[in-house]
Amino acid sequence: MSIQVNLKPREKLQKYSTRLLSDHELLQVIIGSGFYYADVKVLARKVLKAFRQTPKPDISESTRIKGVGVAVAAKLLAAHELGVRLAQ
Repeated sequence: MSIQVNLKPREKLQKYSTRLLSDHELLQVIIGSGFYYADVKVLARKVLKAFRQTPKPDISESTRIKGVGVAVAAKLLAAHELGVRLAQ
């Protein structure tokens, strides 16, 4: 199977599957879109770095990342917790 490299993460997920997305791309799908001062790719990188540095991220830590408000932080933390629960 040849994979189109110019697809955005959501398009890649739709055409192929979640298994072909990197952690960074999965976060882009969860975050949705960025802001004029923070592209979604940049936000995803920052979030991934922060989540890898702390075993149990919380809302206050997540919202310290520029571009991550309460709504995005809630989505990220819910996805993180769901992953933890499903892994048990």
